[in-house]
Amino acid sequence: MKYVFFALSLLLISLSASAIVTDTTGGKTAPAKVSGNVNDLTAYLCDGIFNDTAKANLIYNWITHNIAYDIKAAKDPNRPPPVIQDILKDKKAVCDGYALLFTEMCKAAGLEAVRIDGY
Repeated sequence: MKYVFFALSLLLISLSASAIVTDTTGGKTAPAKVSGNVNDLTAYLCDGIFNDTAKANLIYNWITHNIAYDIKAAKDPNRPPPVIQDILKDKKAVCDGYALLFTEMCKAAGLEAVRIDGY
């Protein structure tokens, strides 16, 4: 079954327009003590940021700089559903994992976010 994720589409559109994408991470990395928990990680990254657009952009940039695309899993039609803790631990995901992580980090930052599954 193929899945199309709205959040992933936005990520891919942004990647294709990389000349106009601004990296808002400022080289910010997360220490190990917060990088395994979505709430702690998001709080650490968004600390002191009060603009919702800036938060979403920072989350996007952190994900695209720190989570690799898992080509092996993408080729496995029987792969299990994504688990956020595994994504953060392994630092890799496929489409649905990117969408899940982005949505959950946005929610943890107090942003309204919805993941849409479909064909």
